Amino acid sequence: MLFRSLSKASYIIVLCFFFLPVFGQNIKPKAGDTTDITDSTVVHRDPIMVKSYTGRQFNQGAIFNPVDKLSGKMPGLTITHPGGDPNQVASISIRGQASLFGNTSPLFVVDGVMLDNCAQFQNIPPDEIASCTILKDASATAIYGMRGANGVIIVTTKKGKKGQPVVSYDGLVAAASQSKYYDLLNASEYRTAIGGNASFYDKGANTNWQKAIARTAIQQQNSLSVSGGSNTITYLGGVDYQDQQGIIQNNGKKQLGLRFSGELKALADKLDVKAGIQYVNTKRELTDYANFSYVFNDPPTYPVKNPDGSYYAFSDFDLANPVEHINQEALGDKEHLTLINGSVDYSIIRDLKIGLLASVDMNKMHSSGYIPAFPVEGDVSLSGTANENTHLYNANIHINYDKTLGKSTLNLLAAFEYGDHSYYSDYAFSSGSKGFYNQEYKLTSFIAQAAYNYNDLFFATVTLREDQSAVFRPDQHGYFPSLSLAYKFKNDILANADWINDMKLRAGYGLTGNSTDQLGNPMPRWEEMHGANIGLDFSLFNGTLSGDINYFNNQTKDLLIPYPVPSPPFVNSTLLANAGSLTNKGLEVYLSGQIISGKKLNWTVDGQITFITTNVGDLFGQHAFNGQTYNLSTTQVPVGYAEGRGLSSGPIEFFKTGYSPYVFYLPHYTGVDAEGNQTFDGKTIQQNANPQGHYIDPAPKFNYGVTNSFDYGNWNLSFALRGVYGQKIFNNTLLNIETITRLPGNNVTKEALTNGIKDAPVASDLWLEGASFLRMDNIALGYSFRNVSFANSLRVFIAANNLFVITGYRGLDPEIQTIRGTGGNLLFNGNLNGSTNQPYIDTNYSGQAYYPVARTFSLGVNISLK
Repeated sequence: MLFRSLSKASYIIVLCFFFLPVFGQNIKPKAGDTTDITDSTVVHRDPIMVKSYTGRQFNQGAIFNPVDKLSGKMPGLTITHPGGDPNQVASISIRGQASLFGNTSPLFVVDGVMLDNCAQFQNIPPDEIASCTILKDASATAIYGMRGANGVIIVTTKKGKKGQPVVSYDGLVAAASQSKYYDLLNASEYRTAIGGNASFYDKGANTNWQKAIARTAIQQQNSLSVSGGSNTITYLGGVDYQDQQGIIQNNGKKQLGLRFSGELKALADKLDVKAGIQYVNTKRELTDYANFSYVFNDPPTYPVKNPDGSYYAFSDFDLANPVEHINQEALGDKEHLTLINGSVDYSIIRDLKIGLLASVDMNKMHSSGYIPAFPVEGDVSLSGTANENTHLYNANIHINYDKTLGKSTLNLLAAFEYGDHSYYSDYAFSSGSKGFYNQEYKLTSFIAQAAYNYNDLFFATVTLREDQSAVFRPDQHGYFPSLSLAYKFKNDILANADWINDMKLRAGYGLTGNSTDQLGNPMPRWEEMHGANIGLDFSLFNGTLSGDINYFNNQTKDLLIPYPVPSPPFVNSTLLANAGSLTNKGLEVYLSGQIISGKKLNWTVDGQITFITTNVGDLFGQHAFNGQTYNLSTTQVPVGYAEGRGLSSGPIEFFKTGYSPYVFYLPHYTGVDAEGNQTFDGKTIQQNANPQGHYIDPAPKFNYGVTNSFDYGNWNLSFALRGVYGQKIFNNTLLNIETITRLPGNNVTKEALTNGIKDAPVASDLWLEGASFLRMDNIALGYSFRNVSFANSLRVFIAANNLFVITGYRGLDPEIQTIRGTGGNLLFNGNLNGSTNQPYIDTNYSGQAYYPVARTFSLGVNISLK
């Protein structure tokens, strides 16, 4: 089956491996080449807008999702992993939000393979990753054209090195548990609160439903590799296995990864051939997030099971046995991710190199689900299956000319790239419902780049990319230029400043595009992001203090927005069209300091802070249809709703001109009257049924991260802190469960008995809570054994992840979804991994819910055998 799936790319791969030019001089490539072909682009070794992370710079401990290795490490990079669900897709953004309804995730490139979406990257075992290079600025990402608007993360997996074969193993075992619970009434408190109704609701139990569905999750991670080689051939083969139980019963992820990479250098190093294949098999046990609402609703006097061991069955509005549901439902995915890459580069003459590159990204997912017939809940079972297949074939031919003349170095790159993307999905349910969807588009691109370096003093890079796409409509062309400049003061006017080791001023401008919406569908027209950046890099006091400062100003035009239109002539009353604008401005600061540097003790601190302001610009535009031009106009677009009985009729969150995305519009709570009725601007709902709202921005003022690393002899200790300041979250969960009117049918928090509110819930700014936080992301203590007879290196460690969080937010955790989610599931239109949760709204109703956050302790070993 694998070889059949490769039919479209097989000829490209064969050509890539067997393309051997038979001409050229026997001259080795020059030492000091300033570029490195990693995919269709050039990554500069003296980068202007690039920063890379490797090894101990990554986060430590029980890291099962590869993006968590970078969380809090880099200014401008925001990684949000709300909840502890092993199957949840983390939200990732670089320098804020470049789109409203379009794709907001950066492009991931793994060993030259451009991945279809960020969910695929999060399937890659984290131990395979050797380094991550982040392209943030538009002048660096413009070379990716219509896929570069959200930034680019270039990932290099571990490769073999010349020498004797080396066997390496990295492994850990961990235990995870829920880190926080809501303070709901226990059975005794509940009986007292409901008074005369106790006889009806009292079933004789004392059940903590939050803990009834939870468990201590045992997790393991293992990575084994063999590498080695000679001066001409290097190789690495490896296998990865992880078993990550979820802290909720019947939930988890098992993953098996296989990989092989090799490199051949021949013809006096003129020929460089690279190849790699990676296969990841992921099996998921999913949980329906709708079951979490039962946890907060069910009376604590109801038992989990009957005396005979069967589940105690009960049902009412949003009321059922969550332990029974979670354990009896069978919801799962099986995913098969295959990445193949191959490249050939050949030095025709000393200064001229030609190359081919081909890559394949295949992802197949089969979902199946069975919901049994629960007693007293209708007694009707439901089953279904779904399939999703994505294929991305990409190839390019590139030529590179690198010439040094005196003090000047010139590098020229020209490339032609071809990509073929296809997506297919189908579903079928026992109810008789079924359907399918099929989509394919092709992309051809021409790339030209010129990089100039004068005496390691002045740098300039100019790039132009043309993209041409056919997506079942007339071909589209996009032109994406960029310019970056840099000047090294240290090599000129600051040459005599002994305390300055390096200082470089740089600036850049670029145009990039965004070609897909949040679901991966092609847009009517590409969104365009115009980005400008100015920055300063420095190293002072013999490298004791180093860092960089960046100011950026990005503007997205031709935003994809749903507009109201007349029907007829339009088929639907809402039209997705490209109009409007969005701006992102920000300041990034990164500092690294060597606080202590001694023979035995070393202490290094790395810190970063990012300030970003995002504003929705105009929401106006035009659309041509059947020979007539229609003006498109809206002042705001509703995007978020309060959830709960009687609350979901009106939106509370909007995209609005002049405000940041997801701005709230809420009435101002001013207290309660003598009867316990809430007042809004001094009036009750009875006095004013529609109180005026106020716009409130929930976006954080800044986010930051600090990492401390200590080395003392054979010991090493590192811990990473990460925080957000100024963020606000609408605590919809407390709005529901901190309301005394829920009694006696549902449980409430202890606060509901004392907050003085006696009337029905109302969405207001009372529930828009400050959610600033400081989190101990991870801490690890390790010991490295020296002079071990059987190993080149041996290290053991203990670690903790999410050790504590300091916050004033009253929910389970202040880190929730802040952009539109990705990675949904076709089964039953259900929320099976939190992907459909609303940004900045912490709710637990009708499928909208948050999986509890986990605290994890682990014990591990890193060993490289001789």
